Amino acid sequence: GTVIKSSIGGVSYMATAFTNAGLRSVVTGTLQLAGGGVSTGQIAVEAGATVETRTNAYTLAAGSSVQGAGRMLFGANALVESQYAVTGITEVSGCSAVTFAPTATLTSLGGTVVVAVGDLVLTSGEAVTLPNLTLNSGFISGSDAITVTGGFTWNSGTLRGGSPMIVTGQANLATNGTKVLRERRLENRGNLVWNGGAFFVANGALIRNLPGATFDIRTDAQFTY
Repeated sequence: GTVIKSSIGGVSYMATAFTNAGLRSVVTGTLQLAGGGVSTGQIAVEAGATVETRTNAYTLAAGSSVQGAGRMLFGANALVESQYAVTGITEVSGCSAVTFAPTATLTSLGGTVVVAVGDLVLTSGEAVTLPNLTLNSGFISGSDAITVTGGFTWNSGTLRGGSPMIVTGQANLATNGTKVLRERRLENRGNLVWNGGAFFVANGALIRNLPGATFDIRTDAQFTY
């Protein structure tokens, strides 16, 4: 069947496990899934609305789907094996890991991706293109290659993994938070500005500043390889 969240704003809090084999449509406000569960059906989150996982782990199973112009907020561990086509916002905040498994079909993480606390693990086998990415803390991991075409803001946290991250637009290494680059190659094809915070490069990681690109160092913070 179909479950619709359509109240005007506000938060609907689900404390028990929520298993969905039909359509779950969030039109307005926030649907908080605190009891964990499994989705084998469809989740649709409309522009301005939010689906939030919190407290207990949630699984988006193979054969299911998540789509819409709204916000998916992962505040609890999650395993994504589904089709994932969010065009709004994907945010990882307050969990250990959100893992996009090789069984996932990762079409879009959204126009904006934010990692605040936790680990965004991209192992879908897809090449991931992100219009805008913010790493406030935590990790971005996995084997998927990542291209950021718009703005990349790196306030703190760790980039790691075996495939490159390519930045074609504006990248800002902001605040005094520590930035760590491990294994992954950071390839600058646009304008990278290092404004503050110690920068550690380790485990074979490297930074490539391609012809025509700019790496602007505006800080006296430490760079360690």
